[in-house]
Amino acid sequence: MPFLISHPAEAAPAISRVDGDMLLIGRGTNAGLRLDDPTVALEHAQIEHDPAGYKLTDLGSETGTYLNGKKVESATYLKEGDTVGVGGSQIKVHSRSAADLLGLEVRPVVVAEKAEAAPVRAPVVDYAGAYALRRPFLTKGSLALLLTLAAAGAVAALPFGKVWRAFQPGAISDKHQKKDVGCFKCHAPWKGPAAASCGASECHPREDHQPRQAVNPDCSDCHFEHRGQKKLTAVSDATCIACHGDLKVKGGGAPAFARSITVFPEGHANFSVTLAGGGRLPIADAASRQADPSSIKLNHAYHLKPGLLGPKGRETLDCEDCHRPGAGPTGMMPVSYEQHCQRCHRLTFDDRRRDVEARHGEPRDVYLDLVAIYQTDEGRMGTQRARRRAIIRGSGSDQGLNVRASVKAQVAEAESHLYRSACVTCHVVDMNRQPYPWVARAQTQGEWLPFSNFDHQDHLEKESKGLTCETCHARARASTATADVLLPGIESCGGCHGRGEPPGNAERRLASNDCQDCHGYHPKKKERKG
Repeated sequence: MPFLISHPAEAAPAISRVDGDMLLIGRGTNAGLRLDDPTVALEHAQIEHDPAGYKLTDLGSETGTYLNGKKVESATYLKEGDTVGVGGSQIKVHSRSAADLLGLEVRPVVVAEKAEAAPVRAPVVDYAGAYALRRPFLTKGSLALLLTLAAAGAVAALPFGKVWRAFQPGAISDKHQKKDVGCFKCHAPWKGPAAASCGASECHPREDHQPRQAVNPDCSDCHFEHRGQKKLTAVSDATCIACHGDLKVKGGGAPAFARSITVFPEGHANFSVTLAGGGRLPIADAASRQADPSSIKLNHAYHLKPGLLGPKGRETLDCEDCHRPGAGPTGMMPVSYEQHCQRCHRLTFDDRRRDVEARHGEPRDVYLDLVAIYQTDEGRMGTQRARRRAIIRGSGSDQGLNVRASVKAQVAEAESHLYRSACVTCHVVDMNRQPYPWVARAQTQGEWLPFSNFDHQDHLEKESKGLTCETCHARARASTATADVLLPGIESCGGCHGRGEPPGNAERRLASNDCQDCHGYHPKKKERKG
């Protein structure tokens, strides 16, 4: 349906025709009705034809579209005689019916002439009197000067009366209040605290974060005093990110630690483990390479299998049966043979002495114990303890005194049974070594993440209710090789300490994800709970 557009107010009135069912009104070159007016948007409004008539719509203009003086809030149908206001133009609508073409008369808005402004009358000023030399002493200016001098004198007198709080921007931290630290112990007059002041005498010995860091910040760059904090060591994440968001090191090269950390866990690199030799590997690489150096043969999948045959019949073990919180580098007790393994793995060596077990120790000591057990010269050697003492104190030979060939044969048979059946289950054994069999010492990785403040005990307290070992160490149940690295990745920690919801229970959020929850700035070990 065509649109007929006329401009009767122009010097040479003209009528133009625009074909189509939609007419765009605006300042842009693509507008069917173009209005050269800075108050009109490039695409200001549109008139669209449908079976019901012609519909006017504002296209989100800043100055708005008006129909009969009211702003158009939604699409509105036009009728004969309506007036559309767009910028500085008024558009008169002519339409006999919905099926007829639409005529539009475009005229500029007539602005009424402003009324003549009233004349401005200036007051008469006595300039000679205003600038006279003779003036009273107590004027506003002199009083302001006197008050300023009095205030400055009062402030200058405060140090002589040792009223230091007047110069403090806020309360100092609890620790400094208890130690009654004076201002001049940390500050030079009218200057901020220097790092040398914090590290003076016995207070805070200076320790750099890392020798290679490009910038070694002062203490006060991270620890803000005069804020009434209970702990001055509470450092915000923004302070850490100021360096670690784009970490720089001396001499170029890559830093040893993550260099682009912004938020946990999304903007944090995955964990890297420290190997026994001091090297570091991303945890995913360590797991894929089976980098655990432990010498003990341990099959987690077998030990966690339901219905395992134990000393008292069928039973099902849990991780907590061997891994228990206590004194240790990560808040866990070291696994020991006597406390965790002996109940199932007994060191029996003779079917005739099922209740007697060999000691869990060095092969030489095991040999001497077996000699003492099989020695039959009771009259000469006395009790077993006395026999063993006599053997150890013998003529320099571990064979001891009066060890007959028959006893040696029994000892050799007992050693073969012990090392080939019991010891070899968990250790690497070499029976060909002389003079005693060789057993590989138990070596386990005590701490994989030495640069973190992680402590298992913190995660087993009541606010951590619902966590189990397998919540984090999910791969343990399927692990069959000792070399498997079973540490959790960043995805396990992010469920509770990051932005996402914790696994299983949305109410089990453990703590904030502050950097200092897991990291310490100064290189010192955290004291573990015993």
